[in-house]
Order: sequence, then C-alpha cells, then structure tokens
Amino acid sequence: MKKGWESKKVSELAKTYSGGTPSKSKKEYYENGTIPWLQSGEVNQAEIFESRNYISELGLKNSSAKLFPKDTVLIAMYGATAAQCGLLRFPSTSNQAVCGILPNETVSSEYTYYFFLHHKAELLTQAVGNAQPNISQAKIKNTTIPIPPLSEQEEIVEVLDKAFAAIDQAKANIEQNIANAKELFQSKLNQIFSQKGEGWVETTLTEISKVQTGKHDANHASDTGKYRFYTCAYDHLRCDTKRFSGPSIILPGNGANVGEVFYYDGEFDAYQRTYVINSIEISPDYLFFHLKALWRERNLNKQYGSATNFLKIGNFKDYAVSYPTNANEQMHIVRICADLSDQLESIASHYQSKLDSLDELKKSILQKAFAGELT
Repeated sequence: MKKGWESKKVSELAKTYSGGTPSKSKKEYYENGTIPWLQSGEVNQAEIFESRNYISELGLKNSSAKLFPKDTVLIAMYGATAAQCGLLRFPSTSNQAVCGILPNETVSSEYTYYFFLHHKAELLTQAVGNAQPNISQAKIKNTTIPIPPLSEQEEIVEVLDKAFAAIDQAKANIEQNIANAKELFQSKLNQIFSQKGEGWVETTLTEISKVQTGKHDANHASDTGKYRFYTCAYDHLRCDTKRFSGPSIILPGNGANVGEVFYYDGEFDAYQRTYVINSIEISPDYLFFHLKALWRERNLNKQYGSATNFLKIGNFKDYAVSYPTNANEQMHIVRICADLSDQLESIASHYQSKLDSLDELKKSILQKAFAGELT
C-alpha cells in the first residue's frame, strides 16, 4: 500500500442500509406515489439520475424501504446484476436487493464508487448461489478499502473521470460503427428480397413451409440434457426429448428477441412459445435470409403487446414470400447473402475486440488507481 494511505473496512467508513418493498397487495402504497423506488436492475450505470417506479408516503412508512440521500453509493446484491454499482444523484428508495453506502467525511462517494467498480469481480467471487448470485450486506460491510488523504482521493477521482469519459466516448463511437454496419447489412438484404425477377413467384409462408411451436416450458431445460433446447431468449440449454430436426428457422414467440430470426441445423427441442419453420418447397437457406430481410419490418406493429412482446400464429398465415423457381438462382442469392453476413460478422468481431480492449484498459487504470500509482 502506498505510504500515507490507510486500510479500513466499509463498516468503519460508512453507514450501510438495504432497501425494502412495500406490500404489493396494498394499492395505496404505490398509486400516485411520488417517492422514487429503484430496483436492482437500475443499478447498472455510473450515475443514476432517475427511477422508473415510485411508492407513496404510506408505502415508505409501512415497509423496510429507506430514503437514500443524494450521493449514496448503491450496490446490487442479488441476481444477474449482483455487484453492479452506481452513484445516486437524487434522493431515492430501493428494493431489498440494493445496498446503500453512505460514506462519512473521510472518504468521498465518488472515490467509494470507483473502488467498488474496481472490486466488482472480487465481490462476485464471494457471492453464494449459482443461477442467482447473492451478495450479503455483511460482505459489503467487511470489504476493506485503501484510503488515501481526501485531497488525493479527489485527485484520483479527477483522473478516473477524465480517463473513463474518453474511453466511454471511444466505446460509443465503436458501438455506432457496429450499428451502422448492421443497418447497411439489413439494407442490402432488403434490397435483394424486395426485387422480383423473371421466373419468380409469390406465395405465402405457410404454403411452402411447415410452421410449428415447441411443446415444453423452460423447466424442461437443464445443463445435462442430450439435445439443445431453444427458448424465447434463444438460450442454448439442453433437454432429454427431441421434437425437431434441422435445418430449421427459429423465431422467438415473445420476450426481448421477438422479431429476430435464427437458423439451426441439427436435432433440438423448443419452448412452447418458440416457432420453428421447416421449409418444404424452397431452399431453407433462402427462406432464412428472406425472413432475416423482411420479417421484422413487416410484422413490427403486429407482434408487440402493450406489456409483453409476443408473436401470434396468425403472423405467419399471410406472410408473402417471393422466390425464383430456379434452384440455382436461389443458391446464388444465398451465396450473396452469406458473403454479406460473413463480412458483417468479421466487422462486428473486429470492433468487439476493440470494445474488449477498452474494458480491459478501464480495469488496468482502476488497478493502478487503488495501488496508488495514479498520483
């Protein structure tokens, strides 16, 4: 540790609290609520400026929820977001899956936030549970933090702010490049399948293919089954029964991936709200790229519900498919699309490696910061 620094536990430097959830059976705890109420999934950004949910004064008084002041450091304790941290920039409550750290005058909130960003991987190793990691408040309180003088904390925070702002801008530029490449790829596909040449016919999807849904719920999936099991999240899980044999086109029936089109050539089973299309009359590769080009655009307004994204079997009935009857021409189009797809994958992989390098750079800078090597 750098000379002049101290090492202290969080419990010696700050008060810590977990949030709470007012009873869902009491409408008056939520209706017309004006008090922000964060959930753990919202603790995934450097600075938190708003909440999606609110509770009422009654809800606050009749639950274990607490009003965290501005500049509280928040850490998610449970589930997929465990160990994510953020800096609260407005007074807010939270659910019980969030721990709030209120530092005293010897350590700044910004410094504490950056430390837990650095400490995230280590904190996760202490989590219990597999599918749903659980970090206890006790583990957070017992975490040891290197503490430089306050003036040096401020200097470290200033260096980190500038470095992270530059890195985040570079990442944003790269992510925009990836988005532009995907948009160009989609535009090229749309152009290819919007044109109809001599000898082309137009029919409906159900006339040239077999459309089915899976039959199992997600409880049938595991890590030890024989066959791949596809859900609406397009998870590559396993199951012990087989219903489908590829090549197949797979469309999630609800959830975040509605509108996406996937391809799998092999034996598998599927979730009951996942649609499986097996081509009968034309090349399955041609049909895959046709759907990849036009499916989402044509069905955008039909496939979404008010609360949950979903896809109905009726979406398939009248979906128009145009194709050349000549099999060689179909394969010529497939080769063009496959080449475009390979180019996109190469571009995306190149940019992803740059994003990974920037993430590693952040980790390296944080490591130096808390080893006392930045000042």
